[in-house]
Amino acid sequence: MKKHASSLLVFALVLILQGCTVPDPFNGLLISGSDLEHQLGLDNLIIIDARTSGYESGHIPGAVNLKWPDHVDDAKNLLSISELEAKLGAAGLTRTATYVIYDDTTASWGASGRVFWMLEYLGCPNVHVLNGGWDKWSADGRQTETSSNTLPAATFTATENSSIVMDKDTLAAKMDNDDFIIIDSRTDAEYNGWTFHSEPRGGHIPGAVQIPYARFFQSDKTILELADLKALFESYNITPDKEVTSYCTAGIRSAFVYFCLRVLGYPAASNYDGSIREWGADSSLAMDSLTNYQTLVTAGWVQDLIDGNSPATYDGNDYVILECSYDKDNGTGFIPGAVSIHPCYMESKNNSAIYYPSYSTPDDGNLLPGDELQAALADLGITSDTLVIVYGNGRIIPMTSCRVAWSLMYAGVKDVRILNGGFTAWTGNGGTIVDEPAEPAPAAAFGDVPTRPELLASTAYVEDISEGTNTDSVLVDVRGLDEYTGTKQDLYPFFLETGHIPGAIWNDNWTVLVDMDDDTMRCYTEVAAHWEDLDITSAVEPIFYCGTGWRSTIGFFHAYLMGYPAMRNYDGSLYEWSFDGTRPISADQP
Repeated sequence: MKKHASSLLVFALVLILQGCTVPDPFNGLLISGSDLEHQLGLDNLIIIDARTSGYESGHIPGAVNLKWPDHVDDAKNLLSISELEAKLGAAGLTRTATYVIYDDTTASWGASGRVFWMLEYLGCPNVHVLNGGWDKWSADGRQTETSSNTLPAATFTATENSSIVMDKDTLAAKMDNDDFIIIDSRTDAEYNGWTFHSEPRGGHIPGAVQIPYARFFQSDKTILELADLKALFESYNITPDKEVTSYCTAGIRSAFVYFCLRVLGYPAASNYDGSIREWGADSSLAMDSLTNYQTLVTAGWVQDLIDGNSPATYDGNDYVILECSYDKDNGTGFIPGAVSIHPCYMESKNNSAIYYPSYSTPDDGNLLPGDELQAALADLGITSDTLVIVYGNGRIIPMTSCRVAWSLMYAGVKDVRILNGGFTAWTGNGGTIVDEPAEPAPAAAFGDVPTRPELLASTAYVEDISEGTNTDSVLVDVRGLDEYTGTKQDLYPFFLETGHIPGAIWNDNWTVLVDMDDDTMRCYTEVAAHWEDLDITSAVEPIFYCGTGWRSTIGFFHAYLMGYPAMRNYDGSLYEWSFDGTRPISADQP
C-alpha cells in the first residue's frame, strides 16, 4: 500500500518540527537525497530521471525517464502546448502531480532545470529538483534499480505561464533597459567567440553578463549554498527588483539558471528558449565577441590538434606545446607531446631555482638579448612560423603562461596561443596525462629577434609617461594594494625600494584580471568595465608593470585580447625603476 502525503513540503516541515536535520528548503524547490529517499512511494509523487543516457544502467527506484530532446522541435525550441500535452499525457504525467527531477548535474548541461522550466511553463504547481542529482545520490550509496518504469497514460491539461518564456523580439526591445538583466550561462570560450555547437555566429548578446553554468555547483555536485547563490547573483548586480532572463546555446543550461533564480524567489525570471541558435541566425541582431578570442584556446581544441585534426583557426603549421610551471616535481604529469621549460627560460635559460633566483641586477630578470633569445627558441624547435601553445601548471597558472607567451610574441612568433586554465583545464576535460615531457626537436633557425619590440616598454619610455611627457600612454600597476602603497614588500627580498611609479594607476591582478576559482582569465567584459572606470581604454596605450614584469603580462594579454591597438609590458618593472635609487617612488593611496 502506498504512503500518502499532501506534498513534499508538508513532509519536510514535519521533519523540521521533529528536530530532524534537513537542508535549507530553498523555497521548497530543492530536495535533498535523504528527504527524497524517505518519500519514495508517496502517492502522486513522480520522479523524473532527465538524463539523456544512463537510465538503463541504474536509476532512483520508481523513476521514469523523460528526456528534454523529445520535447523540442527541429530548432530545439519547445513543442507547441498541444504537442506537449499529448506527449506528457502519454507518459502518464498530469499537471497537478508532485515532481522531483534529477539528472547527472554538470554532465547533463541543465537537463533537470530544462524539464523544471517546461513543467512550470505548462502550469505545474509542485515541481522540485533533487540537490546533487544522480551524482550525489549514487555517491551516497542510496538505493537504485535497473528495471524500467512506465506510468499509465493520463490526461495532461496545461495552464500556460508565458511570463517565464523569453522571445527574441521582447529581448531585443528590452536589452538597453537598466532594470533588465541578461545572463549568458555558457563557457568562457563560447562567450568570447568560439563556436562548438553549430552556432550561426560566435560571441554573445551585447550587454549580457556571463555566469557559466558550472559555477552554480559545489564540488559534490550540489547547488551552491543559499547565501553563496545569492551573493553570486548580487555580485553582478542581479537583484530581485530586476527582470532577469538567461540564455545559452539552445535554452538548456539557461533553464537551470532560471531554476536558481526561482530558488531565490526572483519574481521576474525567464528563460530564452531560442538562445544563440535563434539570435545568432538573425543577422539584424548585434553580437559582441572578444577581438582576439582565438588566442585563448580550450583543452578540447588542444586535444583536436594532438589528434591530428584541424580545429577552427588553426592554419596547419607545425606546432609546439610548451609547459611552463615552476615546480617540476609536482607529480601531476604533462600534456602528451608537451616540451617543458622553466618559466624563466627566456631570461635565464639554465635557471634551476624552483621559483626564480634572487636577482643581483635587473638584467637578471629581463629577457635575454636578441641573439641569445633567438638561439633559445630555436633549441625548442620554435621558429617565427611555429604555432606555440603555452600552458601553466600548479600555482599562478595565468602568470607563467602569459609571461612566456608575451616573450614569444615579442621575439616574433606569429601565432601564440594560451590554454585558458592550463593543466587544470586539461585534466578537467579528461585529457590524457603522460609522466615525462617530450624532447624538443631543435630548429635550424628562428629568424630575427625581436621583431615586435613595440610590445616591451623600456625604462626611458616609462619615464616619459611618469613625467607627463607622453600623454598618449598610461602606467598600470597590477600588484596588490599593499605593494602599491609600499606598506608591504616580502615577495622580493632583493628589492631596495617599495611603493609605486608616480602617476601609475592601481589595478589589482588577482581581483580584477584572474578568476581565482579556476585559474582562467577573467571574463573580458568585466575587465573592460573596470578599466573604463579607470580610463584605461583603447584610446590610450596601457603600459603594465608589477615587481619584475611577470604579473604585468596578464594585464598585457587582456589588452591584446580585447584588441587594443597598442599595449606594452614593462619588463624591468619596479625592480629596474628603483634599482639605482635615482627615480622617484610614490606611496600614495590610489
